[in-house]
Amino acid sequence: MKTSIAATAVGAIAIASMINGAAFSAQMVFNRNAAQVLSHRPLKVPPNVMAMPMLLKNKGCTYYESANGGGQNWRKDVAWLAESASGQVTYAEVVNDTGSWWNDRISSVRCDDSDKVHCYTDLSADLNRKGQDVIVWGQQGLVNLASSGFDKKASSFAVFCTMIK
Repeated sequence: MKTSIAATAVGAIAIASMINGAAFSAQMVFNRNAAQVLSHRPLKVPPNVMAMPMLLKNKGCTYYESANGGGQNWRKDVAWLAESASGQVTYAEVVNDTGSWWNDRISSVRCDDSDKVHCYTDLSADLNRKGQDVIVWGQQGLVNLASSGFDKKASSFAVFCTMIK
């Protein structure tokens, strides 16, 4: 099967495939403002579609139920292109509702960080990334949220990972 993907000027993605010699094509609408709908903080979404770089696959943050990384944990990796600028590419993932079990339960966080990839999370006290928030950077290592007064307050969050070119 041979597949090609191209972004059109009208903001759609055209997909053409050859399956057993038969041509197949489809068109999906690509909303350039999806990031702004998902977040109350504006994000630039470029008009192009690109595959996630290998350095960003399986990168993100881990949220823990207890201090010092104890208790249950929830791993959230980045999944979609949030911004592409000269010198860096940023992927993101947004959780507008942590759900009934994780709501107001996160006590510590660890985000990935290396010389080529820097991740961080922006935790919010209310649903849909509203209300008081706190940012945890990967360079900080494991962070206990009690130190920032945000222990067991998160109801939503976003994860961002930037690859430095």
